[in-house]
Amino acid sequence: MKLIKSENKKLFYILAIILGGIFIFLCTYNVANVQKEHINWSDEARHGINAYEMLKNKNFIVTTYGEKIDYWNLKPPLSEYFIILGYKIFGYNVVGLRAYSIISVILCCFLCFLYAYKKIGKKAALYVLAAFSATSLIFSYHWGRAGDADSLFILFYTLSVLALCCNKKGFKGVYLACLCFAFAFLTKSFHAGIIAINVIIYLLINKLIKIKYLKQLICCFILACFPILLWGILRYQYDGFTFLKKMFEYDLFTRSTSVIENHPGGPFYYFQYVFLNQISFIFIFLAALIIIKIKNKSTKKILLILVLSILNPLIIFSLVKTKIIHYVYCIFPPLIILSAYGFNEIFTLKNNYKYFFLSFIIIFSFANIIFNIQMILDLPNDYQLRTKAFSILNRNAEYNNQKIYVYLDEAKEDDINQDLFLALELAGDLKPKNGGYKAWNNSPNSYLFIEKENLDKISDYKIIETSANYYLLKHSSFKN
Repeated sequence: MKLIKSENKKLFYILAIILGGIFIFLCTYNVANVQKEHINWSDEARHGINAYEMLKNKNFIVTTYGEKIDYWNLKPPLSEYFIILGYKIFGYNVVGLRAYSIISVILCCFLCFLYAYKKIGKKAALYVLAAFSATSLIFSYHWGRAGDADSLFILFYTLSVLALCCNKKGFKGVYLACLCFAFAFLTKSFHAGIIAINVIIYLLINKLIKIKYLKQLICCFILACFPILLWGILRYQYDGFTFLKKMFEYDLFTRSTSVIENHPGGPFYYFQYVFLNQISFIFIFLAALIIIKIKNKSTKKILLILVLSILNPLIIFSLVKTKIIHYVYCIFPPLIILSAYGFNEIFTLKNNYKYFFLSFIIIFSFANIIFNIQMILDLPNDYQLRTKAFSILNRNAEYNNQKIYVYLDEAKEDDINQDLFLALELAGDLKPKNGGYKAWNNSPNSYLFIEKENLDKISDYKIIETSANYYLLKHSSFKN
């Protein structure tokens, strides 16, 4: 009997290592290769620029873009701090930019695995690892392989949900959830409101909002608000209420009441995505199975927390006019945990049903994992200018703090795209400037990035570096 248990333990550990290794592979493979993993031009590039300029200017309160206060990214700077740490550890490159997102999603997976192992069982824990690897969106932009704020936010959201699930009596789990709210707010601003709503509903359901718990409730309030208040006071020292006002006006009210940045969507936008998502079919089926069959009261309370943590973001963000799909990515870790309870319940069914459902889930999950592995292996090569910036510049000290312009016909020599802007900063410690060739022509001590096909359109230059069809130029009269 002991031998059988020992063999089962060994098998569990072997499978856990294999499944965990697959997930880590999916999160990390080729992330350092800028030709394969080009910098996303939107949020990822913006956060990378904000973090780089924070570090360079040694101002860790105010986010800037092009050395001017940034009023486009209206989020507190916690995610930038972790990007800065990535830059310091891994260098000024794509790995440094994305390291904390990768670590965040791996930690998120590990926490869910650990919860399943402790609270549900070994089979459910293995299922959690497989489910994370089978969920394609984890390896897309705005989560595990992107240097923006979402991965860290999802980690805090998941940790807050698990803290409430583990809270049997008292307020320890609630305290942790409140602290997660504060950190989530410092990461994604008002998106953190869904954590606050989860906590309030939990307190109401468990009848904890009473005078006799006043001290504990005050402690919850302090943990949830003090870190945010401290940041707000520090931020106020630089531009008064300007940034904070814009946070409320644009990032909360305008985003909630109107469609901004061309992101429309109907009232069932998120529900359609979740219910029609391929892997969600399994999750929802298993979640329904456990909800129907469960009789244990303590488990029912946990399931209620998980269901609320899934429905709250779906409902709340459905009410917001601006619809962006990664707003609801945070529901997937609790959905996986909920489905893990359902997976464990399959083993209580009659053999015919049990083996049918197990075979279907294993085959379906394995097929999705193979698909995700193939997707990561087949990432397309990207030979755009942002890619070539890294191979041409290589952080040569000669370029430090020098101005650089870009000749791009398709951009009409106007603003440099954010991804290219970041690439020029990281790759050369340069100061990208808008204006294209004309502005470069009026700035004698500056550099110009240009495609080979446009060389005959300009004059008075020296070629400094080349890579494929791209060139780094300077004026003939350039003086260091």
